Amino acid sequence: MFQFISNKKGETTGVYIPIEEWEKIVESFPGLNTFSDVPKWQKDLVKEQKAALKENPNSFMEFDSFIDEVEKTL
Repeated sequence: MFQFISNKKGETTGVYIPIEEWEKIVESFPGLNTFSDVPKWQKDLVKEQKAALKENPNSFMEFDSFIDEVEKTL
């Protein structure tokens, strides 16, 4: 199940792919997950965030909930 991410204008700006689905896609397309053009610091950050999520899945907020919280402060 994919979720589309939209801005305030309703324009689609991205897509969220659950990790289980991403892993299936990567298995189907070898080399897709190489991140060859991504700087090392970004790769490291993603690895850290993935490990943190696995360790404590309740410590993260869904994107829509986060945006709702941010908009309350504006």
